[in-house]
Amino acid sequence: MYGAIAVALVLLLLSVVIPAQLVNTRWRRRADAAWDAAGAAVVAALSRRVEPDEVEEDW
Repeated sequence: MYGAIAVALVLLLLSVVIPAQLVNTRWRRRADAAWDAAGAAVVAALSRRVEPDEVEEDW
């Protein structure tokens, strides 16, 4: 889970480094794709269900 969050943060950082005001639409599309991928990675990491371990009760 932490790996997905780290990847998302790196992608967000890269998309911030590439300014969105560039005239070149190819770079703008890459920045948008980086934002989308980072958002998807964060959603996937946060929505992943962790099953609780089976609890053994001593009676």
